[in-house]
Amino acid sequence: MALKISYTELTALTGQMEKAAENIMTVYDSMLTAVNSLVENGYMEAESANSYVDNFTSLIGPSITELNSLVVSFYTQLNTICDNFADVDAQIAAKIRA
Repeated sequence: MALKISYTELTALTGQMEKAAENIMTVYDSMLTAVNSLVENGYMEAESANSYVDNFTSLIGPSITELNSLVVSFYTQLNTICDNFADVDAQIAAKIRA
């Protein structure tokens, strides 16, 4: 099987993935703001309300952060692979021209 790399499409894809990682954190921040508003705005009052907010933060926060890190890691690796292939391709082309 031959190797074919489309640098333009891969770069566009990694850009989309980078935006997705940003969106993950934006959604989490919005959710956290909404959950925090339950207590801050007095919609819920009691120790259990504070526990709910703490529970949300401790359960959801690490998972969202980990998901974001995985997406960032994936698109970073893909960018590195793309860059490496582009460099090797340029080196081969230079040798052929020499």
